[in-house]
Parts: sequence; C-alpha cells; structure tokens
Amino acid sequence: MKEATQTQLNEALERQKQAASRVVAGQQPDAEDMETLRQIGMLRRRLVDLGSTDSQLTEWDENREKSQSLALIALCEMLGFFGVLLVGFAYLWRRGDLEWVRSTAAEKQTPAQGVAKTESKAATMAGSK
Repeated sequence: MKEATQTQLNEALERQKQAASRVVAGQQPDAEDMETLRQIGMLRRRLVDLGSTDSQLTEWDENREKSQSLALIALCEMLGFFGVLLVGFAYLWRRGDLEWVRSTAAEKQTPAQGVAKTESKAATMAGSK
C-alpha cells in the first residue's frame, strides 16, 4: 500500500508541476489546480500516517523527544546553580557574615566604651598635674 501511495504522490507532483506552469504570476489558480493541490496534501498526510505505523518517528515526535531532553538538562543545570548558591550561603553563615544585627549592636557598644576610656585617661592626666 505504501508503494501505491508513493506512486500516487509522484503522479500528483507531476500534475502540480503542470499546474504551476499554467498559472501566470499574480493570477488565482483555477478549480483544477486547486483540486491538484488538495490531493497532494491528502496524499502527503496519508504517507505520514503510513510511516508512523511502521514505527518510524515523525518530525513532531522527534521534536517532542528533543525538547523533553532539553528541559531535563535545563532543570539539572538550575538545580546545580542553586546548589552552588546554597554552599556559598552556608559558608557566609558559618563565617558569621550574616550576623549583621549582632555586628551593629557591637559597633554601638564600642564607641561608648571608647568615650569612657578617654574620660578616665583625661581624669588621670588632670589629676597628675
């Protein structure tokens, strides 16, 4: 049946060439030419259907498989990226860089202690003279 459909397609393609030679640029094709184009489309669809029954993949199936593998690769790359970010976050947390509340509290206490030390030094210096 596939050979019969292939010969029908070849005959239809020959009719299409003849119809293309009859059509002048800029004019609408007549009913016979439109019928030829319709038959060619139907024959091509029939060939694709026959090919899929013979366990051959169509272009759509190939594209679907390739896009699924691309999606899986992209997902793995995103997970790897977030893994690297989490390792960096854990490193900064362990080092203490994320404890900014404690560090600002420590900065507020340091100047007050520094002022008290300078006052005591000034008092000892004034008392010694």
